[in-house]
Amino acid sequence: MSTKINIRSPFYIKKTGTVAGGTTATLNLRIWTGDETTDLPSTNTYELSKTGTIDGSNWSAVFEISELVRDYLDITFNGTYSSQVIWVRDVGASTNYLAFDGYGYFDENINPELSRDSLISNSVVWKPEGENVILPVFVEDTTAVQVRKGGSLVRTISVSDSSNTNAKIKYFGIIGDEADLVRIVLTGDDVDIEIKNMECSQYDEQKITFLNKLGALQEIFFFKKSVETLEASKETYKSNLVTHSFSAAAAYSQTRHQFSDFNVQGKERITLNTGFVSEDYNAPIEELMLSERVWLKRGGTTYPVRPLTKSTTFKTSLNDKMVDYTMEFEYAFDKIQNVR
Repeated sequence: MSTKINIRSPFYIKKTGTVAGGTTATLNLRIWTGDETTDLPSTNTYELSKTGTIDGSNWSAVFEISELVRDYLDITFNGTYSSQVIWVRDVGASTNYLAFDGYGYFDENINPELSRDSLISNSVVWKPEGENVILPVFVEDTTAVQVRKGGSLVRTISVSDSSNTNAKIKYFGIIGDEADLVRIVLTGDDVDIEIKNMECSQYDEQKITFLNKLGALQEIFFFKKSVETLEASKETYKSNLVTHSFSAAAAYSQTRHQFSDFNVQGKERITLNTGFVSEDYNAPIEELMLSERVWLKRGGTTYPVRPLTKSTTFKTSLNDKMVDYTMEFEYAFDKIQNVR
């Protein structure tokens, strides 16, 4: 069983020794994807050293490795969900870590491992009627996923562990309206996720996929009105329009631009609304606002976007009766294709 680490937050490795043996601490790291054993690199990715802090006849030193490891994990998404994690080996301690592009909160203290079962923070998922939904689980502690409806078992999805990084996160699909509950069967207590259908809307639903706190891709649907805007940017220069020749007087054309635009570009934005959902949506909205990898699916095409909403007031059914959220996103590319 591997130890999960979250490399958007610092991860610390402590080394100790005796002064008699020298006070230099070393940390050798190997970073790789693939099988934990057969794909292990034969050489170190990083070799680090520092002078330990002396305490009597002993010393200790702490290394922070997250930024080094994160350079080797670039999360991508093209509409297909895949396990994207990475192995990290502390060579001196013969310890392997499994690194997720996740993070802990301040009150979760140092080196939090976080969930080893469901890889979403909410226990209620809202989706459009008839729409499929994808959910992620961590395979090491999950033995099966039960799809249930009305208290009855519809089908069981088998989950088996793998030593390969491409299988450590299992993304499974709920087809249409087959379920009102998903039970993640664990070696310990099971975890239930309630599946709720949003009532039909006159608007086309929009699906956002984002990298969540736990380092997994998560879906969230926005059901209500969406508004698109375009903001243009440009620079301007003033031209000298006067022409003349030996045989002609000075003149200028009244159809030419005296002030001309250049470097004209546009950025598109879209504002989405969840519609009325449960307060359990507070967690994914919070994680969406904090995510660095977000995509929007519209008309069968997946687009990279950036959340522009920088603040929100989290709602509760007690205080607000009805809970809904509005968020603004910017398409993460220029309107005029200028990729070089």
